[in-house]
Amino acid sequence: MRWGGWLLVGLFAIGCAKTPYQLKQDAQQRQVAQLRPAELEHDSSNWRALRSMRLRLYSSSGSDLTGQRIAFEERLARANKVLESALRLRVVLEEVRELPARQSAGTDTDVALRELEQLDPGQDVDFVVAIIAASPIVTLSFHELGRARVLGKHMVLRTMDDVAELRALEGFDTLDPNERSQLYQQRKRHKETAVLLHELGHTLGAVHTRDNLELMHPAHDNAQRGFAPANVELMNLVVQARLADPDAGGDPELYRQLAAQLRQAEGRGWIEEERAQFLSAVEAGVKPNSEAAQPTAAVAVATPAEAPAKPEPDLSALSAPDRARFAALDQQTQQQQWPEAFGVASELAAAYPDSLPVQQKACELGMTLGVSRKTLKPICDRMMKLSIPGAR
Repeated sequence: MRWGGWLLVGLFAIGCAKTPYQLKQDAQQRQVAQLRPAELEHDSSNWRALRSMRLRLYSSSGSDLTGQRIAFEERLARANKVLESALRLRVVLEEVRELPARQSAGTDTDVALRELEQLDPGQDVDFVVAIIAASPIVTLSFHELGRARVLGKHMVLRTMDDVAELRALEGFDTLDPNERSQLYQQRKRHKETAVLLHELGHTLGAVHTRDNLELMHPAHDNAQRGFAPANVELMNLVVQARLADPDAGGDPELYRQLAAQLRQAEGRGWIEEERAQFLSAVEAGVKPNSEAAQPTAAVAVATPAEAPAKPEPDLSALSAPDRARFAALDQQTQQQQWPEAFGVASELAAAYPDSLPVQQKACELGMTLGVSRKTLKPICDRMMKLSIPGAR
C-alpha cells in the first residue's frame, strides 16, 4: 500500500477512536436507557370510561391543598389511562381535605391506614386516600410505599420525593443537569403512579403476583406496565358489584364469584400463599354458618393485604458467621443498642459492597443513630446505586 493509503487509514483510525470521556459517556447513556421507566399499559381506543368511582383525598396538615389537588389529579390522570383500558373505569377526585398533623407526620403505613379508617369511614365515596411522609429509607416494597386492604376502600400513599435517588443520579456526570432532572422526574412519576395503581388494585380484589413486571408484584420495578389478566378479572367483578351497591364488600354473590376465579390457580401467576388466604376468606364469607365467617367479612378479607408476602433478603454473598451477625442486628436494635448495631452493620457494609440488604441496613441504622453525613454518605450512596438497576 502506498504511503498515501496508509495515511488515510491512520487518519480514519484516529477519527474513529474515542476518548476516555466519550467511552464513559457512552456507558452512562446505556445505563440511563435501562433506568428509564416503561410506559404504563393502556389502549387508546379504550380511554373512554363507561363507569366512574369517587375518591376523597387527605393531604398533610399545613400543605397547599390547591397544589396538592393539582399534583394528585396529574397522578390520577396517569393511573386512569391504565384503569380505563383494563376496567373501563375512571376514578374521580371529589374533594381534598387536610390531614390532622399527628396523622400526617406518621411514618408507619399500617398505623397511618388504621388512623385514616377511624378518621373517615368514607360512606359517601368509593375511596379514601391519605398522602403521608416519604419513606425514611430507599425502598422498592410497595407496602412500605403505600398500604391498602383487600376489598377495603382506604389507602395511604407516601410522597415520592427521594433525595437519595436524586443524589445517586448525579453520578451520571456526563449528562446535562436537565437530562438528569428529567430522568429523575420520569422515574418518580412511574413509581408514584404504580403505587397508586397497586393499592387501588388491592381495594378492588387484586392479589400479589410472582411476575416482577406486573403492577401487583410486591416490589416496584420501573419496567412494570400493567395488571395481569387474572387480576383484571377479579377487579372487574368487584367494580361491577360496588357500582351496583357501594356496600357490596360483604355480598355473598360477589364472594362466590371471587372464589370461583381464585380456585383457578394453575398458570394464573398469583403468589400461592396469598391466593389461598384470600380464597379461604371469601369462602368463609359465602358460608355464614361456619365459624370462620363469624368475624365480619370485611375484616376477614382484609387479611391478605395486612400481611403481604415479603421476600427474605438475599444474604447468599455473606459467610455463615456474617449472616449470623446480620441476623443479630434486629435484636440489638430492639434493645436500643444503636452504636453497637451500626458498628457491626458498617463493618459488613465494608466487607460486602455488592450486598443491597447489608448496605440498606447500615444506611438505615446510621440515619436512625444520627451518624455524620461524611461517614454515612458512601454507604447510602452505594445502597442507592445497588437499588437502581444498571447504576452499579
